[in-house]
Amino acid sequence: MNATAQVIFASAGTGKTYRLSSYFLQRLLLEVRAGREPDPAGILATTFTRGAAAEISRRVLKRLAEAMSRADLLERLGADAGLEGLTQQECARALAALTRGIHRLSIGTMDSFFSKLAKVLAWELGLPEQWQVISEAQATELSAQVLEELLRNQGAELMQAWKAASRGYASGVGTRLLSVLEAIRFADLGPACEGALPAPKRMSAEEVEHWRAVVLALPLSGAKGDLKKQRTAQCLQPGRRWDELWSDAELISELLEGKLEFNRKPVDPECTLVPMLEQVRKAAQQVEEGRREGLRRLAALYNQRRLDAGRRRGSLTFGEVLALVARGFLAQDESMGEDLYFRLDGSLQHLAFDEFQDTNRMQYRFFAPIISNLVAGDGHSLFAVGDPKQAIYNWRGGDTDIMRELVDEVQPDQESLEKSRRSSQAVLSAVDFFFRGLGVAATGLRGIAGTVLPQAVADWMSNYPEQGHACHRVDLDGQSRLWGLADEEAMQDKVVALVRERLGQGSAEVAVLLRRRQWVVDLQGKLRECGIDSSSEISGMLTDSPWVQAMLARIAWMEHPGHGLAKALAQVALPIAAEESPTLEAWRRCWVNEGPAVLLGSWMEELQSRVELGRHDRDLLGHLVVLARGLERVGDVQPDELLREARATRVALREVGGAKVRLLTIHASKGLEFDSVILADMELGLMLGDREGLPDLLEGPDGFSAVLPGSESLAQLMGERDGPYRESLRRQLMEMLSLIYVGMTRARRHLDMVVKLRNEEQLGGSPTPALLLQRVFGNSGGADEAPDLLWSLDCAGDPGALPVAPTTELVQVNQPLGEVPPVASRLERRAPSAQAHGAAQSLHWAVASGDDGRAALMGRAVHGWLAQWEWADDPAAPSSQEVLVLSKREWAGLDPEEAEALLQRFCREVLPELKPMQQGHYQARWPQAAELVVWRERPFALVQDKALWSGRFDRVVLAKDAAGQWLGAEIVDFKTDQDAGQLEERYQAQVDAYREALSSLIGLAADAISTCLCSCKLPTLAG
Repeated sequence: MNATAQVIFASAGTGKTYRLSSYFLQRLLLEVRAGREPDPAGILATTFTRGAAAEISRRVLKRLAEAMSRADLLERLGADAGLEGLTQQECARALAALTRGIHRLSIGTMDSFFSKLAKVLAWELGLPEQWQVISEAQATELSAQVLEELLRNQGAELMQAWKAASRGYASGVGTRLLSVLEAIRFADLGPACEGALPAPKRMSAEEVEHWRAVVLALPLSGAKGDLKKQRTAQCLQPGRRWDELWSDAELISELLEGKLEFNRKPVDPECTLVPMLEQVRKAAQQVEEGRREGLRRLAALYNQRRLDAGRRRGSLTFGEVLALVARGFLAQDESMGEDLYFRLDGSLQHLAFDEFQDTNRMQYRFFAPIISNLVAGDGHSLFAVGDPKQAIYNWRGGDTDIMRELVDEVQPDQESLEKSRRSSQAVLSAVDFFFRGLGVAATGLRGIAGTVLPQAVADWMSNYPEQGHACHRVDLDGQSRLWGLADEEAMQDKVVALVRERLGQGSAEVAVLLRRRQWVVDLQGKLRECGIDSSSEISGMLTDSPWVQAMLARIAWMEHPGHGLAKALAQVALPIAAEESPTLEAWRRCWVNEGPAVLLGSWMEELQSRVELGRHDRDLLGHLVVLARGLERVGDVQPDELLREARATRVALREVGGAKVRLLTIHASKGLEFDSVILADMELGLMLGDREGLPDLLEGPDGFSAVLPGSESLAQLMGERDGPYRESLRRQLMEMLSLIYVGMTRARRHLDMVVKLRNEEQLGGSPTPALLLQRVFGNSGGADEAPDLLWSLDCAGDPGALPVAPTTELVQVNQPLGEVPPVASRLERRAPSAQAHGAAQSLHWAVASGDDGRAALMGRAVHGWLAQWEWADDPAAPSSQEVLVLSKREWAGLDPEEAEALLQRFCREVLPELKPMQQGHYQARWPQAAELVVWRERPFALVQDKALWSGRFDRVVLAKDAAGQWLGAEIVDFKTDQDAGQLEERYQAQVDAYREALSSLIGLAADAISTCLCSCKLPTLAG
């Protein structure tokens, strides 16, 4: 191990900022103890947000000051810094050196560090003498101008590249394609090929005639089969592109994506359609290669033109600054790179990284030579702290693999911090409960993302503490709950109710963590109606306030008096008392002589004298004035320029005042903590889809290095690219898990999670945070306080009273990413329930039989009721009224009074006859059992016989001996649609499949597992 380097893996709330400040103080105090004057500039500490940098600086200064006045804190600082016998005089000298050189203190963000380097080394990096970092709106405008000029002046060949890269979109694609070009500006995509781009292959008349005959001769029976053949034949037209059949011809796309049956009868394409399918596949691959080449040609020209434009104007983005500095230091001209590193290394002796898991490749490549010199040099050191579980910036280039690479290359001293100093045991138990229960919850979901999720969970959990999170504050009481509501309106109302509840309980601060801006607007309005002040810290548009829009309408009217719409908007919101022309003239004089900020300030005073403005509107109006003042510093401001900037400006809506309720995104909450946290708006999953025909980007070793198909179905079609697409999904899914982890661990005492309630069918959908939360918590029981409460845990400081977090083994598909087999050989999905004769009932059958769905509804209700009893003969078993409340989501759709009456009758007439619900029945059966374990509504998934089996056990009773070994088990399958005498013939194949599944899952011999088909039919329940 290298003692001059230290890497700390710190879970949430374990004190990583404290440890970094201890390292910083250790370096300063060692200099003092050696009799040298500490140089604040010799220690570089970097992080990713201004707030985090400010917190590190505050802690360094505060801890030195406190150690000078309190002996206990002096002793603690000495222990934390590893300095035995630390004195107050040493702390005083270190604090004096810090305050004298405060202007040289190097604690800041990565962006600020690279900006400072660029300012100092502007000449060497080829930058103009005076340059500035421009706003997002200014950068977007400049980029659009460059691309427009490029396309206008480069002729037909470049237009061909444009059309290829955008898959033929003729209009409306500019903004989308521009965002892609910006994303890959600093990536090395390789040289563009010479010559014309490949033209898509089209169908000849002879090919059309041949393949129409083949398609129409396919053995697809029935009216639907004939219709599908006719539609496919109509898609075959002379001159049409072959690749378009993939999206336009349903039969072709189904066969290409692996569907080899129709109307439950196999379709064998081997002898007839294989050449045609290969033709379509190759054509699609050729089109994708053309898109990639077109994008490469556009990117090569755009990158250079955009950089030249920024240099000419002296206007750079943070991304350009990073790229210019990094490439300057890593220049191919080794003498230049060595000179720059020598100048930097002369003053830098110690390097500290905060949130190292968010470092991107370009940043790491820049620091790599410095790190090598520091760990090899005498008296130099390296410190890095991070948590791969909190990596939520993959979308902007953060790479968690870098932290492991640093460990491999430097061989530092390592330490893992797992004892939380922030959260109550109730919060940490909820975190452990969720992530340890992800194994089963991650299986059986739809789409490519669903098949990749088990691997993503396994990789993410490799960084999770083996024993779970330990709690440092065992005396802190707390509560964690999961709520399930029917729709978005009900969810928002529940959030408001929870805010009121937590404030009423005395919470110092309540944070509502969200994903979408619209939720902020809606919740702020609802909270305001309840008289609750809230502050919003979610990035929004400056024009979100109608009063800002009124101000902008005045500016537009002032500049263009004939602008009728602007005049109307301005007059409605802010009517002027004086005559029109003199007023407009007075405004223009004020704009020219005193500046737009003064004019806007006078309008704000006028507005406040007429209208009582809310905090939200005052904040945005203040941002408008600040924006105007910033533009004034650059030079004369034209009204149209201010209008353009205001309409494109996003702001952090930080409202003034000491509001106890804060609304912010999970990303913005990183590094913060709150007494109570409410997680809501968790329905958004991955941003998948075709993205208007533009490609997705996959991050490679040196940035974005691969351009991939933009949709899941196209990735399935493109066999050799399916692996990279799955790798991209794996990274996105791991980031989604990190997002859940960060959100949950912001809470000190109370954690509430609000999700949209899903039924059984919806629980098998595409992965989202809300779906995973309900899959883990929603089936674990323990909620008896309210009908919409799915899970709860209270803790009054007694860890011994807490439930043990579930430890479910993750079922993985052992298929290496990047080596995905052809569609036909992928794992088939099977379910034991599909083995039952006639188990699948079509809509046509239900209508023909006169079934209105009531039987299925009652069946779901009975299953929901049965799941609430562990043992019906237990004296502590819930009452029928309690069961009704706990199973509300299962009987939703029935009249509550009717449901209660039916449940009471069920309890009188059916439940006493159900032996599988009686504990005494199994005690007599297994008298040697030391423990009886009951699974209720337990989902499962496993790989067996080249198929992915998934389903749900209604009830399993398992017997354990004194040594903890399984003695036997019984699988109970409740049926509500058949009398007892008809069950075995209809369902025996299904329960036999369940037996095989259970045997594989727990390792118990199949002959030790019995099955029980149990009729719960009550004659009047379904009628």
